Amino acid sequence: HTISYFKNNKTLAKKAHFIAFDKNLRPDFRSDAVKIISWSSTEDDLSLFQKLLDYTQPIQVQKTAIWALGETTGIASCSIMLENWTTFVPEVRDEAVKIFMVSDERQELLLEAVQSSKIQQSTIGWSRTVSLLNSKNDSIRKFSRSILQGNQTSADAVWFDYQAALSLDRKSVV
Repeated sequence: HTISYFKNNKTLAKKAHFIAFDKNLRPDFRSDAVKIISWSSTEDDLSLFQKLLDYTQPIQVQKTAIWALGETTGIASCSIMLENWTTFVPEVRDEAVKIFMVSDERQELLLEAVQSSKIQQSTIGWSRTVSLLNSKNDSIRKFSRSILQGNQTSADAVWFDYQAALSLDRKSVV
């Protein structure tokens, strides 16, 4: 019931827009305003959330703007995050990766960004990488395995190198 009150209250939404951009207010207060905006947001608000991703904004406000973008459907929000990716600090990037993990469509966009080096593989994190590598969606799983497992050495290669090391003369190694 509470959220429906915010969705239908135009006066409150208008005030929230002003509060979200008031740099004189505390970041937590501004973040709350962003959440209120997101509850009644439209496609037009995507540009508002994008403005809040500016690196001069407090991290808390940026993270809330990422969350608000994630509440939208489709991949437009992820495209906005990719446009701003280079300005994000690690904390904000982690929040953004969470949004990419929400749907297969967004996961595919994330993997394409890793493949094109827009996003570093290490940014995804171990648990999310494992999730992608074991996705129930065949195409996501195959795509993940083709780009996220590239740095692994095969067991045979390790074994052959080990065998070669065993046959080395100790005097020639020193």
